[in-house]
Amino acid sequence: MATLKGKALIAYLVVCVFWGSTYLAIKVGVTELPPFLFGGLRFLVAGLILLTLARALGDPLPRKSDWRTLTIVGLLLLAGGNAFVVWSEQYVGSGIASIFVVTVAMWTALFDAIIPGGSSELNWRVIAGLLLGFLGTLLLVGATPAEILAADKRGPLALTIASASWSLGTVYAKRHPTQASPYMGAAFQMIVGGAAVAVVGTLLGEWASWHLSSRGIGAIAYLVIFGSILGYSAYSYALRHASATIVGTYAYVNPVIAVLLGWLLLHEPVGPRTFIAMGMILVAVVWIQFSLKQRQSRARGQYMTPQLPRDAVLLVVDVQKGMDVYAAELNRNNPDLERNIARLQAAWRKSGRPIIHVQHLSKEPQSPLRPEQPGVEIKDEVRPLPGEPVVQKSVSSAFIGTTLEDDLRRRGATTLVVVGMQTNMCVSTTARMAGNLGFTTYVVSDATATFDNTGPNGRRYASELLHDVALADLNGEFSTVLDTKAVLERVS
Repeated sequence: MATLKGKALIAYLVVCVFWGSTYLAIKVGVTELPPFLFGGLRFLVAGLILLTLARALGDPLPRKSDWRTLTIVGLLLLAGGNAFVVWSEQYVGSGIASIFVVTVAMWTALFDAIIPGGSSELNWRVIAGLLLGFLGTLLLVGATPAEILAADKRGPLALTIASASWSLGTVYAKRHPTQASPYMGAAFQMIVGGAAVAVVGTLLGEWASWHLSSRGIGAIAYLVIFGSILGYSAYSYALRHASATIVGTYAYVNPVIAVLLGWLLLHEPVGPRTFIAMGMILVAVVWIQFSLKQRQSRARGQYMTPQLPRDAVLLVVDVQKGMDVYAAELNRNNPDLERNIARLQAAWRKSGRPIIHVQHLSKEPQSPLRPEQPGVEIKDEVRPLPGEPVVQKSVSSAFIGTTLEDDLRRRGATTLVVVGMQTNMCVSTTARMAGNLGFTTYVVSDATATFDNTGPNGRRYASELLHDVALADLNGEFSTVLDTKAVLERVS
């Protein structure tokens, strides 16, 4: 999961090239079309196409409870962020615009630190990085105070607003996760943000100067197809197959590509000052991120065995009698599953922590977990006690089609400890979604289990291998993997 190779590497390179070249396409577009209508219609078209693709892939529409979050994020990222980038490129080169946008990482660190509830700390290292980065942006405007005062500040001011708005949207989205799929969430945000920007353009009377040309059509088409659809798809693919930290380095590559393309194709001036300013901003961003990670590492080292919070929920997934039907021929690993879950349940009940059980109601005709089959019952060794809720699901994730997330939010729960079956299926899917929804998630290695499975090549894979690979994929990305002993130490 950590390295880029094969198709993931290709996807990463596609992201770097396509997103790095969008600044050039925007520059071409604003020379032909009014900025707000150009930017707004681009995202409206892209959002509608992405919505159609998401529905074709079976993604459900966002829940009504997620509309508010998606609307706010769409307005901050696109109406407040991207729209001002488009407007600014009437006054600055495409390469300069891309360098300004790198400061999003700096603004994000600042807002996460000063807005209550964040994970960042505004220490001297972060402040030093912020100062260095903002000095870099000033250098882009002018080399001396006199140059800065005499310069046309409309572009730099708009880019500063854009970066700050995008950062606020990023912080808000991180703190208000939704259940919408990545494609559906992006489509909703594009439609909302695009519509808002198009309305602004209409109110400003931009339709009077709207005259489509071949260059204008080309710019819109390029941004829709390559910037939004293919670029976002490649980004999502790379994130699924490589570490988010590595994939996130596209932000450092984009300005280099944008500056080079602007110089080669639009003959934008590029001098030593541009590269010095770019270097200052990139160093500042890397310095801030390094400082934040160093602080997190020290915190982890200081508390090697932190106690689980009192609201930590033990989520017992699909430990049902029908699973024994598969065990006879598919060789289940971890015979201690039920015993270890029972130990965890006892510790949870003794400490007064909540337990939630998950029961799978299969729709498959021959499944022993169908509602009318005796195998649907939860096993006696781990059966719920009176008052312990049972969430019933019919798909792999315990969050889809259930009230689980609402129940957890209502309880004020922030931490989940996931156990049960199967490691590489329902346990993994639930843990991944819990992590994406912002819950601190643990998976207990010896309180989960799975079965042998046969791949598309006809090869049979051992349950122990599938179990270990699933845990390896989860650990450090979506959850922390511990064994029963380590969890019990955090409960006592």
